[in-house]
Amino acid sequence: MGCNSSHAISGSGQRTAAYYKTSATALTHARKLARPYAKTLAGLERNGFECPNRLCQRKRMTLDSVTITSLTSSLGILASIFWLGKRYEATVKFDWKATIHCSGPFADEVGDFMDDFTDAVKARAKEVWTIADGDLGNFGTTLTGGLLGDGCVAWALWVHQWLIDSEEWFSKLKIKQMHIGRWPFYHQVILVCFEDGTEIVLDPWRDKDDPFWDKKVYEKKYGKLKEGFSQ
Repeated sequence: MGCNSSHAISGSGQRTAAYYKTSATALTHARKLARPYAKTLAGLERNGFECPNRLCQRKRMTLDSVTITSLTSSLGILASIFWLGKRYEATVKFDWKATIHCSGPFADEVGDFMDDFTDAVKARAKEVWTIADGDLGNFGTTLTGGLLGDGCVAWALWVHQWLIDSEEWFSKLKIKQMHIGRWPFYHQVILVCFEDGTEIVLDPWRDKDDPFWDKKVYEKKYGKLKEGFSQ
């Protein structure tokens, strides 16, 4: 399962350098501020960027270009009065472009597991006539008296049993029953831990087509995971 991908981001910013005895000096210092501040802005964008694959959230950013769009200077009136001599400030405006490189920490073994589990989930979804994911799926299951789809508890129990029945993966993985939320809105999931330290949340109830989440990404989006099933 592929993980590496690159994504272009861009933005703009401005910085001011103050207070210098000549306009030329102020302009020179303002120009020097553009690139490091552009890198800071791009870094902030990187921190908030979510890579398309939920398991590939290891991010690296390269600053591709910084283009100065405006560079102006002016006399700082108050500073000049304070210093009893002319003092200048300069403002630089710029556009920047950068690239975010996404990758994943997991080994080939993790990819093999994901392929096997995805196939099993798709088969299970057809078997229980799953028509939707998440709360909408719960609504369909409740409305039809369980004829269409499974709720989150049934999905979590099925995942747990599938792992037990799959001798290859059961012997290689550390399996944990987990839940999030508070009564009466508990939600059950399975957490699997690989020998290389990779931790993956299995939650086909939320997304049967892509039922994997990096543990940190899942907790950031849905809440802190707690051990054990709560019903």
